[in-house]
Amino acid sequence: MIEDTIQAVKAAEEEAKKKVSDAREKAHEIARAGDSEIADLYEAAKAGDKSFYDNEMQLAAQKADEILSAAQAKAAEEKQAIESAAAPQEGAAVDAVIEAVLAQSR
Repeated sequence: MIEDTIQAVKAAEEEAKKKVSDAREKAHEIARAGDSEIADLYEAAKAGDKSFYDNEMQLAAQKADEILSAAQAKAAEEKQAIESAAAPQEGAAVDAVIEAVLAQSR
């Protein structure tokens, strides 16, 4: 009877050791799966961030092109307006320069 009890205790200990070992192995598997999932999520987030960054940079470049085009068009308009305003006075300005040069050479 005592031997039966000792055997039962030893069997229970062995079963408990096996359960602990199995639980540890399962915990390691879960940890490895978690690490893998974390790595996958990290890579997905990185890819999402890069995609967002690339899109934002493209939008910024387009906006910069629009602003530059508008500025160039405005500068061309202003240049034309200045040239138009100056055209009637061009002959008088040339005459004044010639007179000044002639006056200095005398």
